[in-house]
Amino acid sequence: MLATVGRIRIKRVSKMASAALKIFTLCILFALSKGKVLKIVNNNPSVLAVNVGGAEHTVASNSLVAVVVADDFSDSITAVPANAEVTDGPRTKIELSLGAVDTYVVSLVDGFNLGAKIIPTGSVACSPSLCAASINSLCPVENQVANSLGTVVACKNSPAVMSSVCPLALVNEGDVTKTQSCVTATSYMVHFN
Repeated sequence: MLATVGRIRIKRVSKMASAALKIFTLCILFALSKGKVLKIVNNNPSVLAVNVGGAEHTVASNSLVAVVVADDFSDSITAVPANAEVTDGPRTKIELSLGAVDTYVVSLVDGFNLGAKIIPTGSVACSPSLCAASINSLCPVENQVANSLGTVVACKNSPAVMSSVCPLALVNEGDVTKTQSCVTATSYMVHFN
């Protein structure tokens, strides 16, 4: 009799756990249907502090974090090594506006600190925007931002250098030819190098 009671309890717990899991899954699916997913990938050897429209997310080295943003999200995405000494220097920005037509661009208008790219997923008709070059090593001395050890950690806007090594990135304010658009993306991959 005790064994049977024990089995019944186990079955009831399993049914309750199964029901809870189904509810949890439905809640996640409902939440995902109310926006788009940004899959933020950290290809950097350091942990990154990633800012998505004012919300901070920690992304471990060589890992991915999924962030759901509203269907009408219109803001920037930036990153800096979490243990960085210089956190208020120039940052590479990804500008993203979601709507009937999504627009996005890697922007170096305010400067560069990390290589970045944004790739629409769920669509074959949309192009990525990127700047994968290591601009810090090419930065003119007068535009370098260094830490206390003298290591260049960011570069203020340097149009001549940035335009030549990152031709797909926005370097000059108002250059609409660099902005990509997409109507069919279901989510976006955001990479920081």
